[in-house]
Amino acid sequence: MVAASKKGKANVSTKEPKGPTTNLINNTKSESQCRYQVPADDDEASKHLQEFISEADQPDVLNFAYKAKMLHQGQRIGENIDQMKTTLANIESTEAYTASQLSSLTAYEEDAQEKLSSRLDDIGSTVRNTSNDVKSFQSTMTEFGATMSKIEFLESQIANSVSEKLTSHLETFTAEVREPEQRLSKELVSHLKETHAKISSLSDTMENMEMKTNTLNSRLEAVLETIPKELQSLRNTLKEANTFQLLPTENKAEPKEKQTPQNCMSAYKYLPSVLVNSLTNR
Repeated sequence: MVAASKKGKANVSTKEPKGPTTNLINNTKSESQCRYQVPADDDEASKHLQEFISEADQPDVLNFAYKAKMLHQGQRIGENIDQMKTTLANIESTEAYTASQLSSLTAYEEDAQEKLSSRLDDIGSTVRNTSNDVKSFQSTMTEFGATMSKIEFLESQIANSVSEKLTSHLETFTAEVREPEQRLSKELVSHLKETHAKISSLSDTMENMEMKTNTLNSRLEAVLETIPKELQSLRNTLKEANTFQLLPTENKAEPKEKQTPQNCMSAYKYLPSVLVNSLTNR
């Protein structure tokens, strides 16, 4: 019986029983009235237990049946503990994966914030450069106005000087021969023509400068109108980053370059030199 009990313990099935696994003893009122229910799928352990029960209905047999029942339940509990350990390991793995994903998302958000900050700094620099270009243009126009005032003053001085010299020459050479008088008249007419040509050239230059000024003003207005749109686009980008939406990757095709304040104002940086060259050529 000892050998049979050891063999029964060694071959106890670890499968979940299909029938009832509790109350192996239905009736314990007396030793003669004891009846047992053994699960049909307990294999070798059930066979040995049935053999013990059929041999005698003694207290030691009942004690062994109870121990076998406890052993079976202990094995079930051990299996449940193993399953719980496996479940806990899966939960820990899931937590580690979730932490990794959160770390990646945090890094992505920080990168988006840095790019947005850099873009805002670029826009601020563009606005400052635009303001400086406008101030430089205004300063150039002021200098041009001062130069025109000096030119007008010089023209008046030249005219007065010519008039005075002409009067002096007429008074001096009235008594002289006709030929020197005619020669002087020709020189005076030539000088007056040259002066008139210079005045006409200066007038044309003023008209051209006025047209260029109007064109530049219209372009500056168009550039200033695009700045709020760029700011609104950046605000929308910031909102998308705050809601953890994925942004387009850098390896995608770049969109067609839009007209920005940087592109518009790049042509205005050389405006002072263009004005100076224009005046020099005139």
